[in-house]
Amino acid sequence: MLCYKSLSSGMTDLGTGGYGTFQCRTCNICSYISSNNCFQHRDTVQLFEFKVQTGCSSKIVVCLAICDVCQRFYVGKTNRCLKDRVRENLYSISKTSIYCALSKHVKSEGTSHSFKFMVTDWLRLERRDDVRTYTECLETKWILLLRA
Repeated sequence: MLCYKSLSSGMTDLGTGGYGTFQCRTCNICSYISSNNCFQHRDTVQLFEFKVQTGCSSKIVVCLAICDVCQRFYVGKTNRCLKDRVRENLYSISKTSIYCALSKHVKSEGTSHSFKFMVTDWLRLERRDDVRTYTECLETKWILLLRA
């Protein structure tokens, strides 16, 4: 499920304190990863801080895709590697897929729009059968918190 909301100010780097989505700098996906651990919602002036230490190879995450141009953001989840999901989104954008919210955004707003991805939640579970339920709950939590 991808939902979006317009952000006026986007992300700010207010000091990571060891948290964030870190770039491995060895793959071609890292240029699309934001290492910020927080951003401020200009409409509500609320600061959202993410207390996660993840990378492009992290699995079972909820993430934001934030447009570099208009600051609209999309909330999504993946149980696979973050870089695999980002790669799929980039491919969908390049093929202007009608099934991808990010692709629809670029198609309607213009090709100058691109996205950075950051992890809001990282789930570490011992029981694998609960992964889907928990990630869907976390995704819904962020959609509600961000009023997306």
